[in-house]
Amino acid sequence: MTKRNFKSLIALVLLTLFLQACSTPPLQQSQNTPFVSVEDQTKTIVVQTLTAQGSDIQPITEEAILPTLTLTPTETPKPTDTLTPTPTPIYDWTGTWKTSFGRTGYRHVTWIVTFNQTDNKVSGSFIYGERTITLEGSLSSDWQLLTGTWDNGTSSGPFELKMVSVNQFIGNQDNGEYEWCGVRNRAGFPSPCMGP
Repeated sequence: MTKRNFKSLIALVLLTLFLQACSTPPLQQSQNTPFVSVEDQTKTIVVQTLTAQGSDIQPITEEAILPTLTLTPTETPKPTDTLTPTPTPIYDWTGTWKTSFGRTGYRHVTWIVTFNQTDNKVSGSFIYGERTITLEGSLSSDWQLLTGTWDNGTSSGPFELKMVSVNQFIGNQDNGEYEWCGVRNRAGFPSPCMGP
């Protein structure tokens, strides 16, 4: 076979394949195949069934095609609690106090007492005769009540003092055997002196 005949044979084969492809009917969508479209903004769904002869348009409701969806509302997150800072108590024992000490109904002596407060701890001292009396105590949570121990170097005992205003306190020493009250900033002595 010559080169020319071979080319002619190839051209004939290609022409035959082309004619067969052109004579094959186009693929058609099978009958009764639904085609779904949604019309904009109407929420009406149209089902179009394609057939060899034509098409039928049937409007149906959205609920007939789509499953019913139940939406669960999202729970609104709760705001984070804001912690309120604990207010600083109004009572402050630091300073110089004029105090009155003695048995109830008897003559009292006056002592000048100096207190120093650090947080809920209070220390203090005063001069009695030739002795220095030291005081050490702790405060209640509101800093109003001071409970502690006095010490003169040879003996000691309990005391309890309570502020009744920012410039006055009432109290007792040795479990109530003596009353003990004090003032500062020119306030008057509280009555009664015994406390708390």
